[in-house]
Order: sequence, then structure tokens, then C-alpha cells
Amino acid sequence: MHSAEASLVLVVSDDAALRRSLALLLRASGLATQDFASSTAVLKSLVATPAARRRCCLLVDHHLPGGTDGLRLLQDLAAVAVTVPVVLLADWASLELRRRAGAAGAAAVLQKPLLQDSIVQAISDALAGAG
Repeated sequence: MHSAEASLVLVVSDDAALRRSLALLLRASGLATQDFASSTAVLKSLVATPAARRRCCLLVDHHLPGGTDGLRLLQDLAAVAVTVPVVLLADWASLELRRRAGAAGAAAVLQKPLLQDSIVQAISDALAGAG
């Protein structure tokens, strides 16, 4: 089981306002955060710091810049053997997106607008499942 103090949530979104809002919400819930504006940046960080992977969860906006998305990030993580729980955020969490995300290894898919309790619970569940 992961404790809030030992857990780090990596927030990935090209939307700076969304990153700030999520960071404030998560910190208020006792979780440490680090934010990234792109999938490339978070992937580089996870590859460079393997020890951090034991205690983190990614909160990823499905729509990312550079011709990628949250599903592609899941594939890229698998390609470099980085296993961390991922919660995907989507404007429209269709059944097809949920199916594809689950098959790619996402712990959960949350639809915007986001509810505070659902975000914190999804991250808690993802971290518990990873331990």
C-alpha cells in the first residue's frame, strides 16, 4: 500500500491551467505532484529516474501536443519497459476509448469535467493496485 507521503503524481497536460488546478487539488489531498507539458518530457523523466517509478502515478490528459495522445504515451511507456499506473483524462470517455485504454494498461479513464473525489479515488486505487 502506498501512503500519500510516499506517492508522487506526475500530471501530464499541455494545458497549463489544468496542470496547475490538478496540482493544487492533489496537494490539498496530501499528494506530491510534478507536472509535465508533454508526453516526451514525462517519458524522459521516467526513463532517467527509475527509482521514482516505484512510487508514482501518471495523471495524463488524453489530448497532448505533437501528434500524440494518452494512449500513445501508454504504448511508449510499454516500449521502454516503464511500468507505472496511469489515469487517463478525456473530454469524452467513450466505451471505445475506455476499452483501448484498459487494453493498453490504463488504471482508469476519467471524463471531464472532473470531480475532485473521483480524481483522488482513481489515483488512490491506481497506486494501491501497483503495490
